[in-house]
Amino acid sequence: MTKQEFIESYLTKMENTLNEYQNNNINEHDLFDCILEIKGVFMKEIPEIENAIRIFEGSGKRDAKIVIGILKQYLISEEEKMNSESDNIEQAFRELRIEYDGIKDTIEEYTDDGNIINYLNKLGEAISSGDIAIIKYCLEGVCNWYNKNISDIHSNEYVYNDDSHDENYEKTKRFYKIFKQAN
Repeated sequence: MTKQEFIESYLTKMENTLNEYQNNNINEHDLFDCILEIKGVFMKEIPEIENAIRIFEGSGKRDAKIVIGILKQYLISEEEKMNSESDNIEQAFRELRIEYDGIKDTIEEYTDDGNIINYLNKLGEAISSGDIAIIKYCLEGVCNWYNKNISDIHSNEYVYNDDSHDENYEKTKRFYKIFKQAN
């Protein structure tokens, strides 16, 4: 069950309980029980619920409608956040596709270490196939390699493009951070 499905299940439960109350099938106490259950379940995730409900005689219908509204609003904001994250990942994917050859060439000029070359080759394949899991894995490997080697790169008298390595390292960390958030 996804987070969205979980919230939707409680939203449906609240709507059904409110309908039962409005049809005089349950009393206000039963309505409050449902409201308090939802408040307890979502207290940390959606703290606004606690401040919005009153839980006193005669406020059941009002409180239930507020809980329904807050849950719907939360679902909308989560969907917007997911869409925004998806847009960020798509943008990062396009940028990575553009930057990949430069990153690869710069590293290959410095080393012929089999491990980093493997990460770079597999990263290229993952970019071509759109495999986000492999992209994340390879980007993490490249970040780790740069983390271990950037000082040596700077102190190597034969490296004339250490600025390119710095730039690549920053790009790689940024791409990894974005793709790490991808599901």
